[in-house]
Amino acid sequence: MEGTHWQPVISVLDARVAHSMADLLEAELIRVSVTPDSMTTEAVPSWTVFVPVEQLESARNLFARSQFTDSELTFLATGELGGPAKVDDTG
Repeated sequence: MEGTHWQPVISVLDARVAHSMADLLEAELIRVSVTPDSMTTEAVPSWTVFVPVEQLESARNLFARSQFTDSELTFLATGELGGPAKVDDTG
C-alpha cells in the first residue's frame, strides 16, 4: 500500500457500521482502510473509512446509490432487523 494516497469517504460514530460500510465497498472491489478518529470536536469517538484517491468517485457513487435507512444501518451494524416482527398468519 506504499505510495497510495487515501481519502476519507465516510465517517460514522459506530465501529460496526464503519466496518459494514467497508465490507460493501470491498464487495465492489474498492480497497478500504478503516481507522478510529482520536476525537471529533464534540469529544465523541468516530470511525472513518478511507479509499484510494483513484477509487474515491466509485465509492461516493456507491453510497449515493445506496441511501441507507436507519433500519438498514442497524442491520449492517448488528445483523438484527429493526422494527416490529412480522407474523405470517396465512397458515
